[in-house]
Amino acid sequence: MKRSAAALLCLVASCARSGAEDVDTRSGDAVDAGVVGAFDAGVSADGALVDAGLGDASVGESGGRDAGIDAPSDAGIDSPVVVGPDCFGLVPQPQAGLAAYYRFEETTGLVCDWSGNAHHGTVTGTGVTRGAAGAVGMGLTFAGGNGAVVVPASPGLDFSTAATIEVFLRIDTTGGVGGLLNRGTGNSDNNVLLNTSCGNVQLIFSRIGGTTNVTSACSLLTVGTFAHLAMVNDGGTLKLYRAGNLVTSSPGGQMGPIANDLYMGRREQGIFPLVGAIDEVRWWTVARTQAQVCADGGRVWSGTACL
Repeated sequence: MKRSAAALLCLVASCARSGAEDVDTRSGDAVDAGVVGAFDAGVSADGALVDAGLGDASVGESGGRDAGIDAPSDAGIDSPVVVGPDCFGLVPQPQAGLAAYYRFEETTGLVCDWSGNAHHGTVTGTGVTRGAAGAVGMGLTFAGGNGAVVVPASPGLDFSTAATIEVFLRIDTTGGVGGLLNRGTGNSDNNVLLNTSCGNVQLIFSRIGGTTNVTSACSLLTVGTFAHLAMVNDGGTLKLYRAGNLVTSSPGGQMGPIANDLYMGRREQGIFPLVGAIDEVRWWTVARTQAQVCADGGRVWSGTACL
């Protein structure tokens, strides 16, 4: 949760959120991300991410205020805060199983890990804008260049028996393939690859000799609107949630150590640049419940649906 300035003993400044939903935060025209290099098996020739035979996306658990309204409510998310360069003044927000947490409230220096595990990132390349409007406070915008946030590889970022990845995502185009959060290259290696294309979301878990993925339909995301996404792999089932409600699922597993750094905004080899914005990235080594991912998105769990 983002804490108010009062809770941080006035070490940092707070700025009020409007609480408005479905606000178009884009500036300028959307740019096609384009595609460079070879696609991996989960990408079709026309640039759309495909399901590789795991079936069509389906709407899961009933109810929920989904219908394209994805901006978080004020419930459960406090005003954003700001820290100095190189994470000076950062007050960690540790939680059990939370390996890394990126809030993107820093405008210079390192991209801070608020989990307390010091998996800080470095901005590299061009086309990355810091301090832009995010889903909550500030976010990180990518313009389709070669820019990325790079977090050094660490066993602390590896998934062994379970995984949950959460992110607020705004796409600014449905063209091309955009790499959101990636470890590995997708070229016959051990990897975790989160991508978007045609307005969909695809998460791939691969080990040398095996792979699985969960892939939504192309209508999942709306250009210019932040959506809270959560992907949960409990070893048996891989589930995709949007706004806290189940979208689709597939077989899970395929987790283990990965030698590669974590890249945000593109793949390690420079392909699939993202055109859009991300905020509130959480990287868990546990399987979060639906009620928990609902709360992480700033919504309320009714017992049967995320509202």
